[in-house]
Amino acid sequence: MTAVCLPSLRTALLVGLLLNAVNNGPALARGSGVDWRAVGMDFLVPFCVAAYSRFQAERRR
Repeated sequence: MTAVCLPSLRTALLVGLLLNAVNNGPALARGSGVDWRAVGMDFLVPFCVAAYSRFQAERRR
């Protein structure tokens, strides 16, 4: 489980930060509100994709 989760968390953190900078950067620069559901999805989706890919790769070994 750790072989899947830890690398997936690192990937989700990196990709999520980049996605949030692109998606919410203008709103943050203006000082307006941020859609927290979108922020969560920007981290959740990359985690799910990375975890699924890693799991499939581990399973095929």
